[in-house]
Amino acid sequence: MRHAAERTRGLLHAVLDLRLELSRLNHCIAAEVGLNAVDLDCLEVLSREGPTSPAQLTRRLGIHPATMTGVLTRLEASGWILRSAHPTDRRASLLKIPAKREARLQARYASATRAVVEVVASRSDEDIAMLVVLLQDLAARAHRVT
Repeated sequence: MRHAAERTRGLLHAVLDLRLELSRLNHCIAAEVGLNAVDLDCLEVLSREGPTSPAQLTRRLGIHPATMTGVLTRLEASGWILRSAHPTDRRASLLKIPAKREARLQARYASATRAVVEVVASRSDEDIAMLVVLLQDLAARAHRVT
């Protein structure tokens, strides 16, 4: 029993350490490009998942709709996102990041991305596959908790 508790504690500390370091990285990058953490979260979802409606983005991030309205207004006014008509729903719009802005963000994350590539290259395919499944399971459970 003690072994399981130690394993769990070790993993929990590692996940929390990673979360803190990623948070620090995001705060630094957000400050450098004139954004805040929530702005950066929105841009990350748009970058990874492609054009998205405001309602989908609100649900994905779990942000109150009124808060999201302010965030999107700020991002649009500063040129970080573009709105276009939704192709199948005339009442909705789609949000996307302009290519130049996306390239700017990717450049800021380049050193962190290189670090991930180096760590992944040093591990076996089986280790990485197991880690991906573990992290996806932890993320899904964290989502259910919230």
